[in-house]
Parts: sequence; C-alpha cells; structure tokens
Amino acid sequence: MRGTTLTALQRARPSRWVSAVMLTVLATPAVALAAPKADVLTGTGISRIEPDTRRLTINAETGTADGPAEGHLSFAHQAPAGISRFKGDVSCLRVMGQTAEISGFVTEGLTASGVVLTGKQFAFTIELGNQQSFSLPRLGTPTMIKPCSGGRTDKVAVTQAGFKTR
Repeated sequence: MRGTTLTALQRARPSRWVSAVMLTVLATPAVALAAPKADVLTGTGISRIEPDTRRLTINAETGTADGPAEGHLSFAHQAPAGISRFKGDVSCLRVMGQTAEISGFVTEGLTASGVVLTGKQFAFTIELGNQQSFSLPRLGTPTMIKPCSGGRTDKVAVTQAGFKTR
C-alpha cells in the first residue's frame, strides 16, 4: 500500500487487526458510556441545641444527574411547646460540592400547635462539609416552592450523626 504506514499487526493479518480494534472497543470502561452520575443523599442529622432538638432523616437519590429524585425524608422538632413533625416524599435532589438542596411533598405532618402539614411542599438545604448543618424547613402550598430551591436561611449545626453523599 503506497503512502500508507501499516503496523506490524495490520501487515500480519487483517483479521487480527480487526479483532484488536473490537477488543479495544469492548474493553472501554462502561463508565464512559454510562449516564451522568446520580446524586445520592442519606443519613440522619441531629441538632441538640437546648432547649430544642431537631432531627432530619433523608434517604434519596436521582436516577441521573438531571433526573427526578426518589426517596423519603422525615423531620421532627422537639421544643418546649411540643413536637412538630412531618414525613415526605422527595421529588428533587441536587448536590453541588458540599451543599445539597432537597424538596418534595409532605405525606403526613402536624405542628405542635395542631396545624396540619399534609399536602404542603418542603425544602431544605444541607451543608455536607466537616461542620455539617441543615436549614430549617421551608414549607408552602403546592407550586409555591420551586424544585430544589433550598430551605430557609437559618440553619442548625449537626451535633450528632450526619449525612453522606455519593
């Protein structure tokens, strides 16, 4: 073949060259061909700052980096006035570096003063670094809170347990 440089493998046997190319393609790690990495957030953050104790438990993940989230969340706030608590289904999760934003809908909940939270939206922001914290929940009527828009600006430090992401 004039003007073409052939490798020893190509000159030896064309079928071996094709086999080598096929093997290289098949040996390419599936990670390179897979969908974008999903976000996963799990754990329980407990904040005991007298006289209050707050507990946020999350188990949620996205199918892909830009996909919808699935999972569950529960929040409880024990204060001198009583206990406020709710459980919910997660519909949005976004992890950006050391910050996670999560939102969804309350499936069951009641405040210490008797206000029913069922059917409302919730949103939290969780700081995942060495000094973990989570925001107080932002609650609203359906469509009031944008997906993954984060919780309130006031946050509490995690004093026990903590959250993990991958």
